[in-house]
Amino acid sequence: MRYFLILLCLTCYACKKEEVLIPGNQAPADPTIEDITITNYINKNYINLFGREPLTLERNTAYTLLRGANMSDSSRKQFLLNLFADQEYFYHLFDQTRLELLNNLDTADIGDDIRDYQDYLQDSSYQQYWAAYQDELDRVTALYNIPRDLINGSIGIAEIHRRCVNNDYYEDINMGTENIVVSMFQNFLNRYPTISELEAAKEMYDGEPAVFFLQAGTGKNDFFNIFFSSNNYYEGLVQNLYIKLLYRNPTSSEMSAATLKFQASNNYLEMQIDILTSDEYAGI
Repeated sequence: MRYFLILLCLTCYACKKEEVLIPGNQAPADPTIEDITITNYINKNYINLFGREPLTLERNTAYTLLRGANMSDSSRKQFLLNLFADQEYFYHLFDQTRLELLNNLDTADIGDDIRDYQDYLQDSSYQQYWAAYQDELDRVTALYNIPRDLINGSIGIAEIHRRCVNNDYYEDINMGTENIVVSMFQNFLNRYPTISELEAAKEMYDGEPAVFFLQAGTGKNDFFNIFFSSNNYYEGLVQNLYIKLLYRNPTSSEMSAATLKFQASNNYLEMQIDILTSDEYAGI
């Protein structure tokens, strides 16, 4: 009997199948984007572009578009184009710029100043100041009209920034030519000017002939023209978007590619779309 049991165990052992591991034979990843990823993507874009979370209908509409295409690149771009076509985007862009550059200056205060300047220009007792008042009226009116001009497509991001620094409000906040120049470098270029840049910018801003960013000019308008058409400014736009949307600085290759693309197209929306449609921003 003992020999029979031993023989039975040997037979069972011999019949047992061994597991064979085949290297590289892994199950494919599930290509389906999770619902929470899509919802988070929708919320992030509404907050960044509109300054608020989406309404239920807005979220459902966007979800249907993105879910139906498994959040493909083309569906992400279409979703963003829908947002950029909404006038609310332009008003929020102006609000954010006023907050960052003008201490959240109230548009009602701008409107009051416009009416005051208009009244002065109708009062002959102020005639000796009419030229100065007309200049101020033109500047504050241009500032007030930023959302309208954005909506009709007549201005771009550089003109928005120019109008927001070319007014008495910005000058009063920064108090003096040197502070104005330093503020512009820090806001738009994310750095302090070199000694030579600062001196040249101050001279040009105050009406003296100077060479700034390798270009000659005289006066405030020349300074703004040179500053807002420079590679330094374009690179600052790229860097600020990466920091705002991806919480990091762009790599050298990202900076170069985005700057060259913007120089060629002058399309700030396209620059944003390139980042907002990326897998990194989408979290996938």
